[in-house]
Amino acid sequence: MTQTVLILGGTGRIGSSVGQDLLTFTQAAITLSGRAPQPQLALARQHPDRVQTLVV
Repeated sequence: MTQTVLILGGTGRIGSSVGQDLLTFTQAAITLSGRAPQPQLALARQHPDRVQTLVV
């Protein structure tokens, strides 16, 4: 069973760092949410099979 982690504020410096660490050290799928789509896209492009983005 794949775990999914939702990171609120995933476009910020801390949220994106947490997302990167989760991708590096776990097998979890990640959903990044934030107000700005630009920073999310780089992490999603690097790991398209594990990262989803949600702009709110």
